[in-house]
Amino acid sequence: MLEDGIVQSISEAENFVKEFRTRKSQSLIIAPLLIFPEGRIRLGLAMEGSVLSRIFPVDREIFSPLAEIFEDKEIQKVGVHLVDIYCAIRHSLGVAMAGMFDLEIADRLLLAGLELDHSHEGLLKRRLNKGLPEDAQGWFHTTIELLDQVRTEIKSKELEKVWQIERNAQPAFCEMHYQGMKLSRPKWIKLMQKNQAEMQKAQAELLDFLGPICQRSEEGRPLINLDSPQQVLGALREMQMRTPDGKLIEATDKSTLLTISHLPPIQSLLRYRAAEFGFTRFGHNYLDACDKDDRIHFNVNQNGTASGRPTTFNKLNCLNTPKKGGYREAFVAGEGKKLTKADYNAIELRILAQGSQDPAMLEVFNSGKDYHQSFASDMFGRPVERHDPLRDGVKKVAYGIPYGQSVRGVHLELCEQGYAGTLQDTQELYTKYAVKVPRMIAFLNAVGSLAIRDRYLRNNNGRLRYWAGPVEGQRQEYWENAVRRSAASFPGQSTNADFMKVAIARIWQEILDRKWLGRVWMSNMRFDDLLLEADDCLADEAYSLQCKHMTEAAQEMLPSVPIVLIGGIL
Repeated sequence: MLEDGIVQSISEAENFVKEFRTRKSQSLIIAPLLIFPEGRIRLGLAMEGSVLSRIFPVDREIFSPLAEIFEDKEIQKVGVHLVDIYCAIRHSLGVAMAGMFDLEIADRLLLAGLELDHSHEGLLKRRLNKGLPEDAQGWFHTTIELLDQVRTEIKSKELEKVWQIERNAQPAFCEMHYQGMKLSRPKWIKLMQKNQAEMQKAQAELLDFLGPICQRSEEGRPLINLDSPQQVLGALREMQMRTPDGKLIEATDKSTLLTISHLPPIQSLLRYRAAEFGFTRFGHNYLDACDKDDRIHFNVNQNGTASGRPTTFNKLNCLNTPKKGGYREAFVAGEGKKLTKADYNAIELRILAQGSQDPAMLEVFNSGKDYHQSFASDMFGRPVERHDPLRDGVKKVAYGIPYGQSVRGVHLELCEQGYAGTLQDTQELYTKYAVKVPRMIAFLNAVGSLAIRDRYLRNNNGRLRYWAGPVEGQRQEYWENAVRRSAASFPGQSTNADFMKVAIARIWQEILDRKWLGRVWMSNMRFDDLLLEADDCLADEAYSLQCKHMTEAAQEMLPSVPIVLIGGIL
């Protein structure tokens, strides 16, 4: 049975709340996709065999009796992709919805690593073998079926701890979406102009190089599309461009071009592509996404990757804006606000030191020395300064190994930074470093072997990551190599995601307890670093709390290594 109706007065809303309390319901079912064009939300109370359903206008006065229910974290608010509902409640009532049970986030947690459709339609089809319901009764009852199934699976897979981590952090991610990040238009436009000028300059250089071998238009302009890999490859082969082994170039991908980056035409091509990427990926699309206050509301998926790290749902990405070039500096605090930033130092290596208990890694971290500088000095038997190229090489190797990078891959990245060594030099770095950290290497090998054998891994908090088997036609050895590479990064990335979310949840609770809602919020989370936006008068206190909770959350999971943060008030 389903009772339905549109709430048109405060008294009707109060009766709904009274009924909710009388039935002692612990779940408020929010039917998916029900922010109507008229600004309405459908809410339902789940009972045995029935649902009490009401349609509420998103109106502050009529909605106000429900504020206490939305704020009560002991009452589950069940639905799919609840960030939109959070923002509607936040806007209409000025309160932060707590106790969310987002079925999409739960499904991603349960099946992390598998390429599946986690939308409401995808959940219904895969889990219940049903299509989208045609009426309210169908919406609510299928949501309840999904809830029961997902809760049972979370328990059977022993994911209660990590699921609680996700639930506790979700309001902070929703608030981040609600508040948005302020973009400085003048700074962004300046970046676009810089990229455009660099693109035009590199384009002119390339056309000068390629002109003699290209057909020309009536105006004398070389007829070649620089954005076509096939046309560029043909021109480079015509110019007799050869790789270090003496063969004619066979591709124009970045890794191939870096092997001959000393050649002027290749330098121009690399600069053209870098500038073109910046101009198109970080250009007008960001300006167009700004609201009236020049804020971009990034649609963040807090559990978007197989390791539990966040991603975004669209091409606008606040999580991986380039460190160099001034892109991050173009995101600024609003008027009367300040940004605070805290960044974990070498955190994934610290996680590996904890997991492997490698004595050399533990010794360096507990000594307080610079990790890469210390290893470089030990490996080559001489003092290595902070800006020595050897330190940069050791750093690339130290991070490349747990990310499953090949020697050639690391070498090409070093070359891109101006490294003058040969591939053999990079191989020597790999070998010397691996000899110094044998237990870490053994740990990663064991992790890879487990992933291949079981097709899943579990971190110390219980977070799972699955691997599908080889696709049709894929050789077993290629599949195993791919699994080993992705498995190597799972311990570091997943553990990092877990304690970062624990810290975020604790900071969020401090914000609520101190009545700072709307005055301090998480502005961005870029994997290892966390940004808050705070009122000027609260910035110092907010930064202190940020450092406290980030340090404590990480230290609880990494007791063998000290936690170091870098940052301040920007």
